[in-house]
Amino acid sequence: MLASADPATKPLLADARPTLRGDTLTLSYPPTKHFLRQRAEAKRERIASLADRAYGRPIIIQFDELDPDAALREVWKE
Repeated sequence: MLASADPATKPLLADARPTLRGDTLTLSYPPTKHFLRQRAEAKRERIASLADRAYGRPIIIQFDELDPDAALREVWKE
């Protein structure tokens, strides 16, 4: 949703896995996308502004790194 709202941030958000809990949006990146996470963190205020507009309320932005084994566990569950 946020990536489509702002083409300038789309590359920074494309590989993030968003999770909204209450008023906190956590953007989790795979370990191999650390560079994109750093660039997104530098644009935190812009991303927060987009999230505020998209959700219609103030949103806190957090960044996290995905567990590298999480994808494997998802595959093995199927």
